[in-house]
Amino acid sequence: MDSKLDTFPVMGYNEFMTTLERIRVEARSLPLDEREALLAVLDFDLRSDQSSPEYASDPDVEAEWDIEIEKRLAEVQSGKVELLSQDGFISVFDEARGEFRQRTA
Repeated sequence: MDSKLDTFPVMGYNEFMTTLERIRVEARSLPLDEREALLAVLDFDLRSDQSSPEYASDPDVEAEWDIEIEKRLAEVQSGKVELLSQDGFISVFDEARGEFRQRTA
């Protein structure tokens, strides 16, 4: 039985790496906070992928989120809450992460 590896010409390890392996190596070289952000983005992408049955949305949960989104939008439009800029969000997020790490250290 021939292996898929038998069909590849002899080449160096870096040339032979799969896309997944290259991404993994690059991701491991990122600073911790960037790896955490990447993980969150990938997890979100997986959970929102409607073609994947194991991550398919529950219609009841989706309905609850629709209600929450409408509530939050109304709060923003009425001025009850204020949106943060990207820099403002990063600042608040970094501060919260620092506090969390201090509590869990």
